[in-house]
Amino acid sequence: MMRRVLQGALVGALVVVASAHVGSPTVIMDGRAGPYPVRVVVRPPSVVPGLAQVVVRVQGEDVTAVSVRPVFWRTGTAGAPAADAATPVPGDRHTYTAQLWLMARGAYSVDVFVQGARGSGHLGVPVESVATGRLALSPALGAVLVVLGFALCAGFVTIIYKAAGESLDPVGAAPDPRRARRARFVALASLPVLALALFGGATWWNAVDRDYAERMYRPLVVRTTIVPRHGTPVLRLEVIDPQWRSGQVAPLMPDHGKLMHMALVGEGPSAAFAHLHPVPMDSNAVFETPVPPLPAGTYRVFADVVHETGFERTLVSTVTLPAPGARAYVPGDPDDAWIADTTTHYGAIFRMTDGATLTWLQPPVLAAGLDVSLRFRLAARDGKPIALDPYMGMAGHAMVVAADGSVFVHLHPMGTATTAAVQAFDIRDRGDTTAHGRLRLAGAAGMAMPASEPPGEVVFPFVFPKPGDYRIFVQVKSGGRIRTGVFDVAVPSTGADTR
Repeated sequence: MMRRVLQGALVGALVVVASAHVGSPTVIMDGRAGPYPVRVVVRPPSVVPGLAQVVVRVQGEDVTAVSVRPVFWRTGTAGAPAADAATPVPGDRHTYTAQLWLMARGAYSVDVFVQGARGSGHLGVPVESVATGRLALSPALGAVLVVLGFALCAGFVTIIYKAAGESLDPVGAAPDPRRARRARFVALASLPVLALALFGGATWWNAVDRDYAERMYRPLVVRTTIVPRHGTPVLRLEVIDPQWRSGQVAPLMPDHGKLMHMALVGEGPSAAFAHLHPVPMDSNAVFETPVPPLPAGTYRVFADVVHETGFERTLVSTVTLPAPGARAYVPGDPDDAWIADTTTHYGAIFRMTDGATLTWLQPPVLAAGLDVSLRFRLAARDGKPIALDPYMGMAGHAMVVAADGSVFVHLHPMGTATTAAVQAFDIRDRGDTTAHGRLRLAGAAGMAMPASEPPGEVVFPFVFPKPGDYRIFVQVKSGGRIRTGVFDVAVPSTGADTR
């Protein structure tokens, strides 16, 4: 009963939560397939089994072929199907498209292979395969199926009638009245059998439908509270979902050296925000972190974790913070950062207290469903770029939040995928899947900060999932100091020139 109550409480949230991120199932990743820079966009199906749409953009004039294949976490590359050739897009020799069947629920890697004059290359893109919807039957197709069903039933009865009657009469002979009566009796007797078969089929179909509905992806149930600890408020996140408590989900592995990346986003027009890294207190079911000096109020909680299977997940909740006390705040992690600003709107330039600016170099065209590059530049008061330090192994981090909270995405310069998920598949295919310690070390290692961008600039590939108002929190590090910038944008449904 408790499980049903918890499930029912989150029915409304089911449609907006999609595994690793909230309301944004599309995976986008920038990387290199050998010598070829590529951008891969994967749009997973909402039903499983289902077809994932894959778009590969390759830089270089010497590319001769692109192919893709799905790799399920449990089978690895040894059990993966052969790669399918991607089709070049007419008029665009740098873009290829393909469709891949995702047959099971869980973590996948979409392997991209590129061949050309400079050799061959490979890039793995982590993707979560989860059922988030059900395909509706159109009224027209339903009517056609009903007509065909009646025709099949009539044909079945007719075959029985003919088989028990006329088929037994000699050729050319007059129908036997007694045989005709018996044929009518047999045909009538077949009706209950037919009805029973139809009832059994309907029962089986409804059972399959209920099983599918029960296995649809849903957010895990969590509880967030504020507890006093030595005079300092501590945020406590507890995963109370039966799946987590009963061990039905795989253990966690660190991403950028942290088991959890938590975002606190102030509700309403407030831009108060924190990026925290709670630590586990009780078998990875309870996490705690000191509360930064944020304004009192209600905050949305988004907590990203990665399982050792490579499956990425976002835990969602809300919490009410008290007013900051007089006691000095001591961060629970040196990479924790926050901003207590309550300004209601932000343009393309965010000014900081020391005069430095973080500027959003908006793309020329912006629209929902379009893959774009979100480019930001950090500069000093005199306009000169400020060199960026690695922030948890990356040039920067960004979090995109819809105004109504229906979308939350944690971005890296590589895209929406996490380095931990990429490395989980890589290590598994090297044959050391049982070495959980090695998985944990790999997750902590992170990825090297790319040096290809101009000084002071960081770029995040992204696809806005739907039109609407968004707020983007961008975090970079320079001179040992973590800087946070805030930007607002209204994303249209069709391409709009932002210049």
